[in-house]
Amino acid sequence: MADTSQAYPLERALQAAMHYDSTAVFYSVSRPRPGQAVAVRAEADAPHSRAFTTLFVDPGCGTVLQTQPFAAHNRGDQVRSWFYALFGGWPVRLIWFVASLLGGTFPITGFLIWWHKRRKSKRPRKMASVSTASIS
Repeated sequence: MADTSQAYPLERALQAAMHYDSTAVFYSVSRPRPGQAVAVRAEADAPHSRAFTTLFVDPGCGTVLQTQPFAAHNRGDQVRSWFYALFGGWPVRLIWFVASLLGGTFPITGFLIWWHKRRKSKRPRKMASVSTASIS
């Protein structure tokens, strides 16, 4: 039987976050450690897809304890989220996937080129006929 004791506080935290910030288009709820508040990330009118407001919600009663807008995050977190927004996501993952496939094929193609060169150099070469008339 599944443990449903955590489902209700998470739903309560999500409802509180939706009530607090109804303009958000995306919500992300993380499961808290025992005795900690539920962190709900709300993505509203933001400069990029990784800029979010974090709401800390009491899992017991569902009240918003603290809000941390994206502008209040430290510079490191802001820069990291900008880098992910610019250089992350599915297009970059697709490029990395293709690059990893190419990286796996280079040893194979290198071996095949070496093998064909080796086979070509072992073939006997035809000797050019030397005419004795032109030596004199």
